Amino acid sequence: MKTFEYQLLQFQPDKVSGEFLNIGVVVFDVSAQRLAFDLLNRAGGIGQLFAGAPTRYLTKQLHTLFLGLNKIKRALENDLPLVKYTSVSEITHAVFPRDDSALLFSDIRKTLGVELETVAGELADRMITIRHLDKGHDDIKSDKELWAKVYKQYFDERNLSQYLEPRTVITKYAEITFDHSWQNGHVNFFESANFDLLREDTIKNKVRRWAGQIDELATSDEDYHLYLFSKMPADKPDLAQYINRFLGDKSTDKVRVEVVTPEQAAQVTDGLKHKMAIHDEDDNGPF
Repeated sequence: MKTFEYQLLQFQPDKVSGEFLNIGVVVFDVSAQRLAFDLLNRAGGIGQLFAGAPTRYLTKQLHTLFLGLNKIKRALENDLPLVKYTSVSEITHAVFPRDDSALLFSDIRKTLGVELETVAGELADRMITIRHLDKGHDDIKSDKELWAKVYKQYFDERNLSQYLEPRTVITKYAEITFDHSWQNGHVNFFESANFDLLREDTIKNKVRRWAGQIDELATSDEDYHLYLFSKMPADKPDLAQYINRFLGDKSTDKVRVEVVTPEQAAQVTDGLKHKMAIHDEDDNGPF
């Protein structure tokens, strides 16, 4: 896993109220000197949320930003870039100096990931909130929200949450931390993954990212069972089949992979309760 720096491009029409809207993200791999970004193409949707917003002017600014960031991205991809940047803010300041306009970049933030483009795509899907307005069917955007709003209740209702704890695995190449684990004869991980994203390429990149983590787990000394509590793409059965097949095929004797959907959650957690009850009786008496 690598550490990436990123900044959010925000539209803040009223600095007194502090209300803002994320409309872009810029991600930078400092060590590899590689850049990725995602911006709104046009500002028409901003006008639907903020009456009187100068949408034509904002669209022009977004286009200017795109050209400036893309120029730096291409330059960094050359074998001999002329400039070495020490932070993402050096890049955003170069293409868009901070002024008193309604557009501004956030402070520098950091995130972990494997591939630069995958991280940028996931941040864009989660952070560029205006892109979620047309979806409307729910408000679940992140993996943590999926766990909190959908799957946690199944563990709570069966008194299983008390047995779950975070765990860090040391692999051949890195350390991976999981939020929910339980150990009997092997280590069980219970993770959530929201694949109901806007872009097909982002969905597939996220699937490949999980596949990479599964491969990495296999380099550790222990055996694992990964339960991936998921939300599949709405109205895209072909993609759901792709996700199940791609990740299911990663199962080995070292790492067993089980993709779980909300329709399967009750049955799976009932089975887990039975396993945990037997294990708890062996160790500490009645469940």
